[in-house]
Amino acid sequence: MINDSLRDLTKFSAPGTPEIIHEAMTYSLFSPGKRLRPVIMLAVYDMLGTEGLSGTEPVVLPFACALEMIHVYSLIHDDLPSLDNDDLRRGLPANHIKFGEAIAILAGDALLNRAYETMSKACLEYALESLNMSVFPPIVKFLEAMETISQAAGVEGMIGGQVADICAENKVVDEDMLVYIQIHKTSKLFEAAFKAGACMAHASQASVNKMLKIARRFGMAFQIRDDLLDITGNQDEIGKPVGSDQKNHKATLFTVYGEEGMANSKLGLAVLCSEIRSMLKTEKKSEFLLDLVDDVFSDVL
Repeated sequence: MINDSLRDLTKFSAPGTPEIIHEAMTYSLFSPGKRLRPVIMLAVYDMLGTEGLSGTEPVVLPFACALEMIHVYSLIHDDLPSLDNDDLRRGLPANHIKFGEAIAILAGDALLNRAYETMSKACLEYALESLNMSVFPPIVKFLEAMETISQAAGVEGMIGGQVADICAENKVVDEDMLVYIQIHKTSKLFEAAFKAGACMAHASQASVNKMLKIARRFGMAFQIRDDLLDITGNQDEIGKPVGSDQKNHKATLFTVYGEEGMANSKLGLAVLCSEIRSMLKTEKKSEFLLDLVDDVFSDVL
């Protein structure tokens, strides 16, 4: 469902649009990926929504797809020579290797802009519909979801984490800075997925807060997993070069804590997953998310 929607959302109707930008956008967007963030948003929406909210094409779908476009744009830019200088992504040549740096930059920009076009269009269409009939949830929930995703992707979210990550290269980093990078660079988009899904399901503020707590733990656990796989993973399995973080002198669990810290991080990862499961189990329709947690972290636990 997500892939079909993404294909529709990345079609161009304006005549004369250069075909290469569409090729570059969709090359990275449809490279083998887990679609974790949009899947989580849909799952939270389904779990917390009242009867009649969920369906084959829920209203949350455009926002889930927008979040995935934002995530993929960030990967394209991360791989550029001026940032991580990685040649491989999801088992394929990085976008700048395939299309050149200039087109890769513009493909990332195009995906980011398409994400905001998609969300604003969904808000506008829903607002117009609400003028003619009683719709649920209220339009304010759409706007709240858009604001949530926008903030998570911006300077106080992912971008801030990426800047801190760059500034920390080749430096001795303390635990506070490492946690800041992990939360902002990785966790914030997961938090947006959980919160936006809850908002659009018209969940209570208590449920939204609970989803944020789960999301923070999920994001931190995902970063621990990423750090572990950068040391112990297999390039064919993880789809990108092993040791990339070390090559770029990134601040990771390994550089901050060393071998002992990496060993302890597995225990910390297990604790985080246990806490996530405990909080999810109190929800009536949590089976899918419980299975997802087990699946995502099975390769390092």
